[in-house]
Formats: sequence, C-alpha cells, structure tokens
Amino acid sequence: MAKELPYFKFNVSEWLLGRISDENYRVQGLFLSACCHYWHKECLITLVELNKKLGKTNTKLLVNYKFIFESDGDITIPFLDEQRSELTELQRKRIEAGRRGGKAKGKQSLSKTEANPKHLEVDKIKKRKDKIKEDLFSSQVWKEGIAKLNKCKLIEVEKYLVIFLEGQELDDNLDRDLQEVKKHFRAWFKKQDFKSDKPKRTIAL
Repeated sequence: MAKELPYFKFNVSEWLLGRISDENYRVQGLFLSACCHYWHKECLITLVELNKKLGKTNTKLLVNYKFIFESDGDITIPFLDEQRSELTELQRKRIEAGRRGGKAKGKQSLSKTEANPKHLEVDKIKKRKDKIKEDLFSSQVWKEGIAKLNKCKLIEVEKYLVIFLEGQELDDNLDRDLQEVKKHFRAWFKKQDFKSDKPKRTIAL
C-alpha cells in the first residue's frame, strides 16, 4: 500500500468529534502510529508485529479501548480497511478503463479494408478475456468463500486476484472457461505466502 498510495485519508472532523479526541495525547499518538504501521503493511499486520512496533502494553491499551481490533492474531482497523477496499476497486476500474480506451484507439486505427477475419477473431478473444475478469471481480460470494477457506481477509483475495490476472494475461492464459480460471486461482492462492511482498509466479492453466 505504501508503494501504491503512501498516505491515507484523514478526516479532521471525525478525529475531533470522535472518541479519540477525549483521550490524552499519548493514546492519540499511539493510535496514529498504529494506523501508519497498518497502512504501510497494506492493512495486513499481526498482533506480534504491532507489539514490536508499539510495545505489548501500548497495543493492548488500543485494543482494550477498541480503537483497533484483534482476532486470531491479526490486527484490524476498520476505517483503513474500507479505504483499502475502495482503492482496490478504483484500481480495477482504472485498469478496465485503460483497456477499453486502448481497444477504442485500436479500432480507430484499423480502416474498413484492414478489418479482416483475423482482427475480428482477436477482438472476440479479447472480449472473452475481459468478460472473465469482470465476472471474477464481481463474484463476491466466491471471493468471500476463498477468504474463509484460507482464513484471510477479503482484501487479500482481491489484491492477489489482480496480481494473478496480470500474470495470466501476460502468459496468454485467460482465453479459458470461467470455472477453469476460478479453479486455477484457488489452487494458486493456497500456495501464496502472505507474509512475503513477492507473490509466487502464476503457472499456466
């Protein structure tokens, strides 16, 4: 997240009118520091990791005050998770918009005399690939099922889905049946090391 967007949205009114402003400056500073570490780690940080950054006593204080939440060893800060999901969705829309724009320019560059069966077939394959990507991103229940099965957050599934699709497109492996692509992603996702910043390379279908 720090690479894609090094800052998160800070609503001054919510801070001043919220519970956090009732606390002393030490607690306020700890919460802001926790938010920075959480965002820098792409909203994926464990209790152990945050303890090392803030100290066990300070982390426990924030959890007890319900400014941050802990579940099964993972830390959650809801308002930052919402921003992360919004960013993932925005990134997906920009990718799709860019592809549609590129497709439109490509069509304009082709005159009627240049439009032969080969071009039509390429365009048909491209449409099938785009449809698969759209279906995958819109399959909310499917994504939530994978997150539950792998005991991870939905934002992790969405993040790795973007990486997976980029790899499959480079390898020209998206001209497939939707269920086949879903099955391949599930198998690939299980092999990922979420503690690592480098996802394992996608393999051919």
